[in-house]
Amino acid sequence: MFKKINFNNHPLHLKYKWEQNCWLKLQITNTGQSVIEDYKIELEFEGDFEKVGAESGHFLYNPNYINNVKEYRNSNKALIIVPKDQTLVQGDSFTSGNFYIEPKVGEGSEVRLNWKLLSRDFTDTGSLIIKIMPKFHKVFLDNEIDNIEDVREEISYKLIERPGMSQIGYVDYFDKESDYNFE
Repeated sequence: MFKKINFNNHPLHLKYKWEQNCWLKLQITNTGQSVIEDYKIELEFEGDFEKVGAESGHFLYNPNYINNVKEYRNSNKALIIVPKDQTLVQGDSFTSGNFYIEPKVGEGSEVRLNWKLLSRDFTDTGSLIIKIMPKFHKVFLDNEIDNIEDVREEISYKLIERPGMSQIGYVDYFDKESDYNFE
């Protein structure tokens, strides 16, 4: 006799928080009159956010992935870009690898990215403003009350928990992103 298995109640079928990060890339262009050689770009972030990080390849599925954006071991508010090609001629540009800002849950914020280009013969600094505007998935809960004076509206924010299964280094979600409506 075969027994029907309900995977929704399976002990390995848990709910995992869906991290919502603001993913970015930078396009860097040499608008000057001379070649920039042997350079790197330091990025420091200021503002109201949790942390910053760089994308990394999965050690099994994409072990040869190389990102030119690196994290510092001792900081979650700074990154460094070390391009593969160490020469940037006038008018040429390159695009950095992927990196992210993890915002605080339920809050929009403004993050200042202070950059510093260091090269053999040239140093420059500047800043960019990044405005993070979160989108929300609304969930309405109706609770029964006994007294009209207890009627109230509460608003709280939390990360969406999606059903899935943990794999080595990532989560396989069983639902689809399109199952959620964001405002």
